[in-house]
Amino acid sequence: MTQTPAIGRMIHVIVDADQNNGADRMAAVITKVHHDGMVNVRPFHDVSTSSTVDGITSLPLYQSEADAVAARDKMIQEYKDANDKAPDLKHVHYGYWPAHVGPAPVTRGEFEQLQHHVANHTELLRSLASPDVEPEPARKAAGARKAKTEEPDESDS
Repeated sequence: MTQTPAIGRMIHVIVDADQNNGADRMAAVITKVHHDGMVNVRPFHDVSTSSTVDGITSLPLYQSEADAVAARDKMIQEYKDANDKAPDLKHVHYGYWPAHVGPAPVTRGEFEQLQHHVANHTELLRSLASPDVEPEPARKAAGARKAKTEEPDESDS
């Protein structure tokens, strides 16, 4: 799924670890979206960092960390090939969408139990909304009790 940048969305940024207390990744919030898909961000540096970077402008934004790392590595290699030395990475940043962390998987048994609870609560809410309607579980229980206590009718024999 392709993510779309928007003001206020959180991303991760690959940074020079020397500028971020040894961490080469940091979170940032998008503050502007450019027409070409690049973004401006306000980074969240490690707490003990004395970095003076308040914002990063025209940041390329990739769909995954792997894409961002590949683009950064390619740029570094191209720079080395052209200049016979590595680039200064203090101002080289690449943004990417963090991996989605969804809810923990649910087992079939847990799912069925949840369905049962939802059905019971739905019936209870319906009965509260209409006091003259008895909830389904109560109707079933009453029907089962009635069936157990009824004597067979002799006229049916």
